[in-house]
Amino acid sequence: MQNPISPNLQDTLSYAKMLEDAGCSLLAVHGRTRDEKDGKKFRANWETIKAVRNVVKIPVLANGNVRHIDDVHSCLEATGADGVLSADPLLENPAPLCWISNC
Repeated sequence: MQNPISPNLQDTLSYAKMLEDAGCSLLAVHGRTRDEKDGKKFRANWETIKAVRNVVKIPVLANGNVRHIDDVHSCLEATGADGVLSADPLLENPAPLCWISNC
C-alpha cells in the first residue's frame, strides 16, 4: 500500500512533522493517496496513520474506511488516533451516528 502523501513513508512523516512545526494544531490524515480515492477499490492504510500519530504531538484524526460504529472502534485501536472522520458513508446512511444521540 502507498502512503497518503508519498509512496515513501518517511516523506509522509516528514511532511506531518513540518506541518506541526509550522503551527498546525490538529492534523487529519486520510489513509489513501489521491490516486486511491475510490474507497471501494482501495483500503485506507491505517498503519501510515498510526505512524503519523506516533511522530507528532498534536491531535490526529484518522480518515478512511470508517463506515459504521465498529469501524470507528477498530480505526481508533489500530491507529491510536484522537478521533475519526467519515464522509461519504455517512451521507449515504447517517444511522451509524445514532449511538451518539440515542436515535
